[in-house]
Amino acid sequence: MKRTLLFVILIILNFSFLFSEDWTLAATKFEINESILTTEAEKSGLEIISEQLPSLILDYLPQNITRTVFPEEMFQRDRYKILRERQSLYSSLSSQIKSRDALVFNHTDLELKRKIENSERTIENTVKKINESKNEELLLIKNFESDKKEKNKITDVVLYQNDSTKLFNVDDSKSIDKINSASVHGLITGKIFPYGNYVKVESTLTLYPEEKVLATVTEVGLVSEVEYIASSINNQFLSFIINDELVNTDILIYPPDAGENATVYIQDYVLHGKTVSTKFIPGEHSIRIESPGYETVYFSHNYVPKQDKIISINMKKINQVNSYFFIEDKKKNSQFDLSSQIFLNSELIGNNPISVMISDKTYLGEVVSNSDKDIFSFFVLKNGFTSESIMRESQSEDEVALQINLPEAKHNLSKRIDKSRKRMYWSYGGLILTLPIYYFSKGTYELCVENSSIVNPSSINTWKKASDISLYTVIGAGVNFAVQFVLYLIDANKVVPKTVEPKIVNQNEIESLNSQIEETRKAEEDAKTRELELKKLEEEKKLQEEMNNENSSLDEKTEANNLNTDELDEILDSSENIDFQELNQDKEG
Repeated sequence: MKRTLLFVILIILNFSFLFSEDWTLAATKFEINESILTTEAEKSGLEIISEQLPSLILDYLPQNITRTVFPEEMFQRDRYKILRERQSLYSSLSSQIKSRDALVFNHTDLELKRKIENSERTIENTVKKINESKNEELLLIKNFESDKKEKNKITDVVLYQNDSTKLFNVDDSKSIDKINSASVHGLITGKIFPYGNYVKVESTLTLYPEEKVLATVTEVGLVSEVEYIASSINNQFLSFIINDELVNTDILIYPPDAGENATVYIQDYVLHGKTVSTKFIPGEHSIRIESPGYETVYFSHNYVPKQDKIISINMKKINQVNSYFFIEDKKKNSQFDLSSQIFLNSELIGNNPISVMISDKTYLGEVVSNSDKDIFSFFVLKNGFTSESIMRESQSEDEVALQINLPEAKHNLSKRIDKSRKRMYWSYGGLILTLPIYYFSKGTYELCVENSSIVNPSSINTWKKASDISLYTVIGAGVNFAVQFVLYLIDANKVVPKTVEPKIVNQNEIESLNSQIEETRKAEEDAKTRELELKKLEEEKKLQEEMNNENSSLDEKTEANNLNTDELDEILDSSENIDFQELNQDKEG
């Protein structure tokens, strides 16, 4: 019975592992060797790095990686669970024995006997559970030793609390029980040693619950290169995290001048140099290589375990020539030829006229007026400068430069096209309406001719005239529809980007074009300066008018006050005279 129970427990443990939680990786805040610190500023900066560095290490982990869990690791987990449960049972047994021994001092003989019996039964059950736990551990060890060929398990690697910024508590990391209660299986710890502008970082990856050190790495770098240090440590830990060998790869970039300035993007990693050596998790990875003056290279490669690769990349140089973009000034002094914006492949290259470098690819461009954004036009520059005529002429030129005349910007044609479309629909509707009238009058006239013996000749003439008029009406409606249709196509075609053809210019023309650009820029600056001056004069004039208005209103108030004062004096004088006369009259009386 006991063996059956233990066997069922082991099966449950094995199946629970199959559906267990993911393999959780955590990191703690790195410790700082403060004995070398000299200033508070350095200490404050390193405090930030001590939290930033472990978070970056976790953040640099590739997405959706898995870990191969070997039977030994599964065995250690199951054994740890059994030992932890047994330890809890031993603690409970110790407290139960102490409680039983204390009964002697707290109860009478009758009560003591009954209490001791209950306590003995509880202790017996606990001892029984402890023995079952020991047997369970022995059976686990026996099964592990007898079946070491058990298949490995594949489990997903996840971050602690699914957030790279959430670090595990440093104090809790010193307790295996707290680490396991948090379901942490791998823990990254570290220490930082500052040396002026440099730091040395020692980091350790530990496997739990057996508290086994999987790897210890050391990296040195500038304080400002925290991301590089974190990426390097992560790359060294990666094979231990996935518990599998990484695939070594060397990417060789040619020609040498392309490799010197090359940047290699491998998913979340950014590497530099003409020879890039790195390690990959087995599987398919996308790689992008960029170098100034060369076409960007994209490719994917499926890396097979234990098969190292050497990949050679020959980058294609981008041929570029200096090109002068000018808007065609068909109308002299038009509003479009000065400072209109020019876009190439949706990227603003500057204002007209402008000199830029272009390659041999096709460009879709746009000209937009600065004065009104609804005034614009599109153009296509096919194959850049690789047309046969240009390539043939460029062979005799020391320095190739192109002049590209762009179409003049026009008002938004959407309203005009909409009106043309409506006119075409109305003309088509008119044509459709005239057809039944023509068929009816024509058919009636033919019936009248067939029955001319019984039909009045005047009626025949009337229907003939109606038939002829309706025929002319149909022809006129058809011609009108054809004209409106052609006009609609012409208006709609104006929206289609115009293809422009560049032409080679010689050195003298280059100087002329450069001077023209300078004159245009100077004219723009002068116009802006005049605009600012006029705006300033208007503001001063407005301010002066406001001050004059205030002064005039103040004068009016002063004048009104003076008038009120004069009137008051007159009233006082008259009142004094009246009082004096009244007094004299009283005396005489």
